[in-house]
Amino acid sequence: MMSRFFHQTRLWSKQLRCEQWIKNIFIFAPLVFAGKFFSLKLLLCAGRAFCFFSLSASCCYLLNDILDIKDDRKDELKKKRPLADGKLHTRQVATVAIILFIITGTCSISFMSEKFQLILAFYFLLNLLYSTMRIRNTPPLDILCISAGFICRVLAGSTAVDIQASQWLLAMTFLLTLILALGKRFSEQKNQFFYTEKYILFLLPSLCSILLAFYTLYIVLLPPDQPLYSRWTIFTIFPVAGAILYYISKFFSSEKVNTDPSFFIFHDKKFSTWIILWILSIFLIIYVK
Repeated sequence: MMSRFFHQTRLWSKQLRCEQWIKNIFIFAPLVFAGKFFSLKLLLCAGRAFCFFSLSASCCYLLNDILDIKDDRKDELKKKRPLADGKLHTRQVATVAIILFIITGTCSISFMSEKFQLILAFYFLLNLLYSTMRIRNTPPLDILCISAGFICRVLAGSTAVDIQASQWLLAMTFLLTLILALGKRFSEQKNQFFYTEKYILFLLPSLCSILLAFYTLYIVLLPPDQPLYSRWTIFTIFPVAGAILYYISKFFSSEKVNTDPSFFIFHDKKFSTWIILWILSIFLIIYVK
């Protein structure tokens, strides 16, 4: 009985793409940079926003998998998903998608502001159009939509805790997610007529340079009343530069390297170390004074 329960849990976890929920940590960014991450009330508000975005994303994934079931069965990786593999039935997946949609909609109306509801609705519609209107196969609209989704997350986090997200944060989110989306396209070898190796290897270092310049300017121009303002803040540029330079180097490596962002974050220890160092430095400067 228990083994069957755990087996079903694993199947649904894989089908709902629970590992992709980590993308929603961008929701907490405005709270962290405002110096209020340890405010229990605000943290719970951001946590609710995180849950609603995660459920909304899973609902979109389910609908997408139903629509693409024939194509997924021909793909080497996607055919292992429970629906494509026949371990779950279309009717089951459709039912769960409807339930998730109702729960997300009802709970967001009950617990969140109208502004948050509009952002969530736009995010859901954007994901739906990305899948059903084949935007994902229409470069460069595909990577622009991905970046727009992450900006929605930051704006939703800002709205949930009633803290205004800085234009710097939104601009850097846009640039960062463009870079990561290009990395994913490079690893997939998708739309090679547009995302050629030469095109990506030209564009990626340019975007990384702009991102590093934006972050440096953000740090240098911080007003004294900001929680991140400190004589030590300038040193946070080092882990950011380290992560960017290391990431770029993999694209020019003579060895075949997986440049998918998910792989880098979870499996590349050197890259993860740079990210952890940056997060620790930010938390130390803001919260340990």
